[in-house]
Amino acid sequence: MTSLEPYNVKGWREVVIMKGLQDESYSGPSGWVYEKYTCEVRY
Repeated sequence: MTSLEPYNVKGWREVVIMKGLQDESYSGPSGWVYEKYTCEVRY
């Protein structure tokens, strides 16, 4: 999952589900996740 916006909107972040670490197509399912349930992951 990757966040589309660098900042939250009223506590929510727009996200896209990625097929894998190399997937940069942003064509997967998308939606909104409450920022409290997200964390930054670097790989």
